[in-house]
Amino acid sequence: MKRDMDLVRKILMDFEASDKFQTTDPIEGGHVAIMQDAGLVEASVQRMRDGYSAAILRITWAGHDFLDNARSPEIWQKLKERLHDKAASVSFDIIMALLRATVNASLGL
Repeated sequence: MKRDMDLVRKILMDFEASDKFQTTDPIEGGHVAIMQDAGLVEASVQRMRDGYSAAILRITWAGHDFLDNARSPEIWQKLKERLHDKAASVSFDIIMALLRATVNASLGL
């Protein structure tokens, strides 16, 4: 499974809007697992034969920071343009640094 940052953003936004996210989809469940590894969420994740079953319990402080920086469609698009399809090969720390830099630039900081 390749990490899909668009899906990470969508899952966080969906959970924030409803305070619930549960999935048996192997790709979504796998992403919840790696989101938990990255400290973005606390989740209940179970390894299944064909992937993962997962439920998000809460978004962490780091998850809220990511979401606050990534929420704007314009900022998100600028980040994606800067990464040029390299998101799966760039560390999460670099993605966060680029997001912060993009937000700062949009604020004139």
